[in-house]
Amino acid sequence: MSETSFGVVSFTIILILFIYAIAGSYFEHKHIHFIHETGLGIILGVVAGGLFTLIYRGTLYYIYEFNESFFFYILLPIIIFAGGYNLNKRRFFQNFLYINLFGLLGTLLTFLLIVCFTFLISDGDLIKIWGSDTSIKLKTEQIMIFAATICATDSVAALTMIKPNKYPKLFSVVFGEGMVNDAVSIILYISVDLLSGKHDTILTVSLEFCFLFILEFFCSLVVGLFFGVLASILFKYFRFITESVILEMAIIIYIAYGSFTMCELLGLSGVLSVLATGALMAYYNIYNLSSLGQVASKITVSTLSLICEAFIYIYLGLSMWILSGYQNSDDAIEKPKCSWTFLVLELLICFFSRGISMVILSGIAYLIKGKEKFKLSIQELNIIWFAGLIRGSVAYALITKLQISDPEDLNERYQVEVIKTTVLFMVIITTIILGAMMPFYIKLNLKQKVEDSNKKLLQNYEIESGYRRQIQNKFKYLDDHYFKYWMIFNYQNRKSEILRQQQEKQQDEDSHSKIGLVSQFQSKFTGNQNIIFYVEANKNNPFHTESLIEGIDDLDENDQSDQPNLMTQISQNNNDL
Repeated sequence: MSETSFGVVSFTIILILFIYAIAGSYFEHKHIHFIHETGLGIILGVVAGGLFTLIYRGTLYYIYEFNESFFFYILLPIIIFAGGYNLNKRRFFQNFLYINLFGLLGTLLTFLLIVCFTFLISDGDLIKIWGSDTSIKLKTEQIMIFAATICATDSVAALTMIKPNKYPKLFSVVFGEGMVNDAVSIILYISVDLLSGKHDTILTVSLEFCFLFILEFFCSLVVGLFFGVLASILFKYFRFITESVILEMAIIIYIAYGSFTMCELLGLSGVLSVLATGALMAYYNIYNLSSLGQVASKITVSTLSLICEAFIYIYLGLSMWILSGYQNSDDAIEKPKCSWTFLVLELLICFFSRGISMVILSGIAYLIKGKEKFKLSIQELNIIWFAGLIRGSVAYALITKLQISDPEDLNERYQVEVIKTTVLFMVIITTIILGAMMPFYIKLNLKQKVEDSNKKLLQNYEIESGYRRQIQNKFKYLDDHYFKYWMIFNYQNRKSEILRQQQEKQQDEDSHSKIGLVSQFQSKFTGNQNIIFYVEANKNNPFHTESLIEGIDDLDENDQSDQPNLMTQISQNNNDL
């Protein structure tokens, strides 16, 4: 590439990033939801790729190739670290069961279902090359790699439409499941890749796969926790670091990348490791930073994450133009093979597998916990299901790692090309179309009445609180008497100050859902002083307010017909309580 063409491409990408940021902010400000910002980024990338193709056709084919190394080692660690660093840990552990139910077990079950159904498609000669009558069969390891890849979901579109101050439980579950899902999908891919080429019995391979998955998971978690502890110890004893906010930010980023690269060096999952590092640093090391550093660290990692995400979606759009052709070893232009039958069938399989896994796991959890303890409604489960249908950049980046072992094997080249183009189209279609449908689907489900009353919420709390409180008390005792003393600078003398900061942070998180409720309800129920009085009197009681947030927000702002029924329920609950 000449210096002129390089400058044009670079400037165009920066211009698109600028347009993406402004347009996304404008859409959010004006509540425009017919297209999600992630879909907008892909469309802008497609447009830019079209311009490059017209202007520099024959010279810029390689810029359309998604660089998985750049994605995995530069962009992804920042995004995952920001997710862990800004994680609402209180909400995460409150919904820990549901997050791991769908994020861990759900991903594993979905993987198994996709493997089984894809085997049937391959054996049934249903993978036909577009433009010809040729059909191909996929190898076992290719099917497993493909299944591990498309298990990786992208919940960004759903998270932007679910207001955490109004639906904290739903937001926490969708966010937590997305983070766990990414880590599990990558571990699945690594485990399958390690077993590729082995010809043992199915039982032997299955047992080895389970062992590798468990080993990868826990070893990656341990490495992440180690680097989180290392960061806290470092900032605790080397206090001169905190004299410069810039140095604080630099060391935080260095440690995050250190956690990621150490796992990659050991053949583990850097994603899970850097997630654990971010969460632990935000819990302990945040109090070792200077007051300005505490604020700056949150802003810095969030800003870097935003830029990385924007770049990824724009580059996904650029990658669409790889279908226009690529240069082979003889410098000839070849178009990669694709299969529309395989694409359509796999989209249906993803929808079906996601639904089946959620029904099975939700049903088991419902039977074990019982009706009174299972907290997710049908509407919330529908939203979680739909949010998990979107495939994102992690899926495409994983599949780009799939390489052709024998360049002379034409059949293998077709297999790899079909798999890669199928995943690319799945990412584009689900991100743009399902992302655009997301706000309407969420609104449809959240408009339906939530039938759980305040009394039921309180009863659930009384039933569940005993076991949960025992675990929380044990951890709190160890945390207050040992962990914080070990990892927080001068904790003994700063204990009251740190507790005050934690309380203020918790109040800030709950301000919209508790203290800020009155102003929200006044705008919706102008003149109804009975509702306003009840909310004001119970604004500090989370069991009242969480029910009211969901119940009252379900009413349309222009529809006051349900207010008498709502008041009857509120009055009855008030008397019962």
